[in-house]
Amino acid sequence: KMEPQYILYGSYASYFTAKTRAYLRKKSIPFIERHVGDPQFRSLIQPQTGSHRIPQLYCMLNGDCVQDSTNILDYLEKRHPKLPAIPPTPCQRVFVHLMELYASEGLLKLAYAYRWLFIDNMEFITKDFGMALRPQGNTEILNKYGGRIVNRMEGGKNIMLRSVKKTEDVMDDTDLRKDLNKAYLKLLKLFDDHLLLMPYLLGGHPSAADYAMMAALHAHLGRDPVPLRLMQVNAPHVFRWVEHMLNFAEVQSPEFFDYPVVFEKNDIVPPSALKILKFIAVDQQRMFKDDYVKEVIAFEEEMELHPEKRGNGNPLLDGNDKGADQAILIVDRDGGKKKMGISLHHVWLSQRSREFFQTSSISDQNKIIAMLGEDNDSLDLLKVPIRTKIKRVILKEPNRPRFIAEEWDNNQQNINKSKL
Repeated sequence: KMEPQYILYGSYASYFTAKTRAYLRKKSIPFIERHVGDPQFRSLIQPQTGSHRIPQLYCMLNGDCVQDSTNILDYLEKRHPKLPAIPPTPCQRVFVHLMELYASEGLLKLAYAYRWLFIDNMEFITKDFGMALRPQGNTEILNKYGGRIVNRMEGGKNIMLRSVKKTEDVMDDTDLRKDLNKAYLKLLKLFDDHLLLMPYLLGGHPSAADYAMMAALHAHLGRDPVPLRLMQVNAPHVFRWVEHMLNFAEVQSPEFFDYPVVFEKNDIVPPSALKILKFIAVDQQRMFKDDYVKEVIAFEEEMELHPEKRGNGNPLLDGNDKGADQAILIVDRDGGKKKMGISLHHVWLSQRSREFFQTSSISDQNKIIAMLGEDNDSLDLLKVPIRTKIKRVILKEPNRPRFIAEEWDNNQQNINKSKL
């Protein structure tokens, strides 16, 4: 048995911790898990990362601290390349990078809404939150401390749900609950159909796309009582997939004991996996009134209007106590007639797929375009030209994660004029 090399700070109730935990387990990376109540989290980890948000990873070999699930995956991939989470071939890699955005971020509101809009979840959620702060607490203690977290999240909950509410009182919105059930059941059906064919999204072992799906399908939808029951009854293969993704080391699932532990050959992205991407990129975006393409376009236009914000090392937003993952840049649109909020975190994640696509050869670009099809919101995202490089950094004073902007080297782009 190998000695643990890392400490994962997180919680079973945490959306993004579920993604990171599954990655560590499936890659057989020795680690231990701690709650944020561990004194070392505040004394050692937070001062280095500048954030209280989970998950966070501490490397016991060199003292490195990493915050944000995507940053953690990138950090670990360099050190543990076996069973890579990022495929090397163009179509599969673009699919994975798109799912890092659309599945990880795009399913967040669905999972969040399910957690808070169904009263039958609340008793479990309150105690589950309490476990993160008082793991050995009795029921009274768990309700006390869990209730504090529930109350603290009240404001953020209302802001997130405001865009989809159909009545004045979102907590009494019967039509919204029906829409949530319809969307969730469709997602389950698409993924369950895929899992009849192969154990993971791209074949015989997990990719970053699977880990992105795990965030929603375990931490919220696979544990909170209401969505969990729907999963168990309507999507038994998805439920089994969630169970299997939690297993240590075992990559080859019992249901596919003779399936090769590799990605699909010839850079194939299964059509059933593409249906899941398209559902999240189109249906889920419209349901929750999100539009990553518009966000990215607005960001690029804003940086063109204010080139002085690039290359100076200063944060695009300062004084935002919530940190980089919650940074919203407010810009003028339509000649100043209306304001638009841009999630810098979304722009940063979208850059992964856009940069790979736009620096690929024309031949590879054509393969990706053929895979996605012309009528696809994902392709529209890839086509938005990068003019500004956005980076996530830890800046001092205040010591918090921030985004900075740099000039993009246009010479790196291979512009496919017939397609872009």
